[in-house]
Amino acid sequence: MEALSSADPALRILHLEDNARDAELIRDVLESEGIVCQVTRVESANDYIAALDAAAFDLILADFSLPSFDGLSALKIALEKRPDVPFIFVSGTLGEEVAIDALKIGATDYVLKQRLARIVSSVRRALREARDRAERKQAEQQLRRSEAFLAEGQRISHTGSWGWVLATGKVTWSEEHYRVLGFEPGEEEPSVDLFLSAVHPEDRSRVRHAFEDATGAKRAYALSYRVVVPDGSIRHLRTMGRPVLNEAGEVDEFIGTTSDITERVQAEAALLARQEMLDLAQKAARAAAFEWRIGVGVGANRWSADLDAMYGRGPGAPELSFDTWKKLVHPDDWPAVKAAIARARDSGDVAAEYRVIHPDGSVHWLQAKGRMFFDQAGEPVRIVGVMADATERHQAEDELRRMESRLRQAEKMEAIGRVAGGIAHDFNNVLGGILAYGETLVDETPEASALRRYAENVLKAANRGRALVQQLLVYSRSQRGKRVRVDLSEVLAETLELVRGTLLPNIVLEASLPGPPLVVIGDATELHQVVMNLCSNAMQAMSGSGHLHVDLAVTEIAEQSVLSHGTLRPGPHACLCVGDEGCGMDEATLSRMMEPFFTTKEVGRGTGLGLSIVYAIVADTGGAIDVKSAVGQGSTFTVYLPLADGTAPA
Repeated sequence: MEALSSADPALRILHLEDNARDAELIRDVLESEGIVCQVTRVESANDYIAALDAAAFDLILADFSLPSFDGLSALKIALEKRPDVPFIFVSGTLGEEVAIDALKIGATDYVLKQRLARIVSSVRRALREARDRAERKQAEQQLRRSEAFLAEGQRISHTGSWGWVLATGKVTWSEEHYRVLGFEPGEEEPSVDLFLSAVHPEDRSRVRHAFEDATGAKRAYALSYRVVVPDGSIRHLRTMGRPVLNEAGEVDEFIGTTSDITERVQAEAALLARQEMLDLAQKAARAAAFEWRIGVGVGANRWSADLDAMYGRGPGAPELSFDTWKKLVHPDDWPAVKAAIARARDSGDVAAEYRVIHPDGSVHWLQAKGRMFFDQAGEPVRIVGVMADATERHQAEDELRRMESRLRQAEKMEAIGRVAGGIAHDFNNVLGGILAYGETLVDETPEASALRRYAENVLKAANRGRALVQQLLVYSRSQRGKRVRVDLSEVLAETLELVRGTLLPNIVLEASLPGPPLVVIGDATELHQVVMNLCSNAMQAMSGSGHLHVDLAVTEIAEQSVLSHGTLRPGPHACLCVGDEGCGMDEATLSRMMEPFFTTKEVGRGTGLGLSIVYAIVADTGGAIDVKSAVGQGSTFTVYLPLADGTAPA
């Protein structure tokens, strides 16, 4: 220890001495060696105790024998009140045995007044030892404080520490390590076997192998596993360990930490479950979330594979830039999208619906809803929202409009049918009188008479009118044919024989008929009329040349279907298809072709009742008609008739 210098603060000494001259002499000896002193001298017990209570001292010097007090009592009081302050006896009457007892009690040293030169070294040694004790005490306090901080930190973070000496198998655990494993601190001796007993049986082998691999490879490891605590609950732990190598490079021990990550695992599982639910909800809604950062370039946007699919982009497609995205928007919809972006700059709300064209040419509707965010300068920085595939909704709306149109058409046809039926009944009554009087007039008029010829012409006109009335009654369903089981294959074969006899030279009939019977419930004559009308119209549409296709097959209708004319219920149906390569029909003609008296033929070449009667007969049997046609590309009429029970092919 270096000598005290004059720059050091004065040494505060409490001196128990009844002889002022001896006290002054001791002070002179100390100061002669450079120890600056600030001495408080007391003689009685009361003054001694009062001084100890009133001030702090660096050193206590005491005579052994005083008139009203003794040194041993002073030592005991000092040890009680100031145990850290060095206590040195300076006396002329201290025997060796007494001195040894004083040292045992707690005195730092003793110096005989006859040898005062020794007091300097004794004081310096005492101060040095006191300082060392103070430093050790402070270090111990800091260590205890650090250990307390560590223990509290481990408790708060649910992280314990451990060590494992391989040579001896000695294992040490911190208190928190006990707790994360489900044990009470210090309740059991820590060991590898005790640790493994807490590990979940399904994870035990994996944990043991991880230890063995890390030991053999002399490397650090990290491992997640489960433990079963005494109450039967399961905790998730994360252990990280590293080897400590000796001078030979061998592993002496492993040290590490173990953290309770149960809350994190549960939170991650809950988050994953919510994410899966969100993904399912988005898939069910055909929607996907997105985030578009404005002006930051490619790579900073949140863009999923589902969004790529909505735009018709395959997996692994590069991230979209604004210009690339703009090209995907249908050109006809870009003005509306641009206007939506402008509105979002004012309101912050993003709402747009537009079409995109996929590489296969299909058109899809997308609906974007979200929020635009701005920086402090009011400039847009990002858009967050949800993109939904609205294609099915638009298709459903289109289908609804088509169904509404078909419903209005059906209602119109029904109204026309009721009117036609009423007119036909009344007209039939009128024709009855004309025919009766006409027949009487023919019978009573001479054959060579001009009046007879007039009467015969009246009968012919009346019969043509009656035939027209019969057609109107069929259309209005006022007169139904017989309802029996009819083999549609046989009816079609017979009818096609008649059709072949009326074919023009440049028209080729191509027919495909099934082998087994296809039985429907209806009237054979009416079904024959359906086939003849369709084939006649097809031949007239081809203007003398082309192919007439007639096919009959069986089809299964899985669910209720709305066709061009009528609705089909689920079940097996006979499917009669008549197609031509003629002039085709435009939309206006397609919308009216089933109306009675509507015709595109020249005056005198048709009544306009052919297709309306076909529709009436098919509808009366529970069937429906689907028509496909385009100008210059021919027409195809597909008639669906429900099969009779027990006739569906196996």
